[in-house]
Amino acid sequence: MSKKEQLFNLIHALTKAEKRHFKLFSATLEKKDKSHIQLFDAIDKQKKYDEKALKKKFANASFIKHFAVVKNYLFNSIMKSLRLYHSDKTPMDKIMNMQKNVYILKRKNLTDLAMTQLDKALKHSVEGGFLREQVLLTHWRDNFTANRFYTEKTPEEIDEELSEKTKICEQLLNYYQYVELSGRIDYLIMRKGIRSQDRAAKLKELFDNPLLQNTQPLSWRASIFYHHARSSYFLAQKNYEDYLIEVEQNLQLFENNAFLMHSEPLTYLGIYYNFINACSCQKSYEYLDKHAQKYQIILNESADQKDIKFNVAHRQFYTQHLVYIEFFIRRKQFNKAVEKVEESLNEFEANQHKWSDFFTLNYYYQVAYAYFGHQQYEKAQEYLMKLLNESSLQQREIIHTSTQVLHLLVHYELGNYEYLDAQTKNIRLYFSRKDLYYNFEKSAIQLIIDLMRAKESQEPILNKHKAILEELKKDLIQQDALEHLDLIYWIEQKLAVLRVNGL
Repeated sequence: MSKKEQLFNLIHALTKAEKRHFKLFSATLEKKDKSHIQLFDAIDKQKKYDEKALKKKFANASFIKHFAVVKNYLFNSIMKSLRLYHSDKTPMDKIMNMQKNVYILKRKNLTDLAMTQLDKALKHSVEGGFLREQVLLTHWRDNFTANRFYTEKTPEEIDEELSEKTKICEQLLNYYQYVELSGRIDYLIMRKGIRSQDRAAKLKELFDNPLLQNTQPLSWRASIFYHHARSSYFLAQKNYEDYLIEVEQNLQLFENNAFLMHSEPLTYLGIYYNFINACSCQKSYEYLDKHAQKYQIILNESADQKDIKFNVAHRQFYTQHLVYIEFFIRRKQFNKAVEKVEESLNEFEANQHKWSDFFTLNYYYQVAYAYFGHQQYEKAQEYLMKLLNESSLQQREIIHTSTQVLHLLVHYELGNYEYLDAQTKNIRLYFSRKDLYYNFEKSAIQLIIDLMRAKESQEPILNKHKAILEELKKDLIQQDALEHLDLIYWIEQKLAVLRVNGL
């Protein structure tokens, strides 16, 4: 997102209620010049940000000479309006408001009033498990009441209050230890993938941390990251049964806690999103479909009730389309995968500005693979070219290498042997320079070369490479590649055709 588009995206992220509040809020301002409202309305009507069109529209307006200043004023006005609109929407909003009350009242030397607000804020912080706020508020409380330590409190009360901050800090440290572990595991898996022994060893080292074994997290907030870290590890290990168990435990942690459901809607939506993905790996179509539809209802309710707008876009698309495409590809039902692809293409292109780079890469790859599996090679090539033109492709190593190999296979199926003769050499060199030449990639490229050079029956070559790949499949660090591009299945289909044709 460019800086010029930030104001556009902010305005288009507003709900109808937030826009109405902004207009009412602006009407209360003493500022007579309402040029920022005119600019707001003009940007709100745009489908795509076009600054030239705005400057042309307001060419005769006096504020055009200070266009950047008016844009900045509009941005700050929207944010002030949003802060006011959301001032009591969530428990955290209420705590922050009470903290401000405490600070203002203390400065006016109204200590008793300040303490009343502080006690309320501390109570909400404890109920909500907001550890950082508890540390700050207990620190303020002890500063406010320090004189009472010598006159009014018992030794037991003093001991309890003095040790309270240390206990909270222990919980806070424990929470961030789980946040760090979870983040390191996710980074290792999502960015690079477990494609080498070094990475597999690093993942095992992270998972073997005592915090992820037989240790109980010190707070339910820490438990969220405990289960997430374990679920990510099991997903990387292709242990889909335990992956689903850990995600389900996180889901139940929320659904059994009314406060969490109310105060952390985005976290709940993210965990449910992971649950849908786990279902696609492990469960039946009926089970997946039931929960995917339930999730869409929850998303719509959240968008209406919680003032969540753009956050839901890719999750709606995933649970309406992409998760089914992945489900059918995983089960080699490519005809059904293509049906889902063609239901989704227009919607994806129309909303492309909403998708993250990772989401776009994953979608294009699944589309290309679905068409390839359905033997629509020209269509597969179209989306592979989109992938190869994506500047962010190299950020996702497994999609990067799978795209390059799938691109070669498509050219093989299309009979472009002259192109492949040079390209297989180029890809080998490219993979070697980028440290991407793993055993799967070596085997895949050699398979294509051997098939192109075959002078007689291809059956011995196919059987030879099938045996090589089946041996590779026993190695965990090759399984991710074989899951993204199942060459064993492709070879079996080729062998089946040869047997039918008697070749």
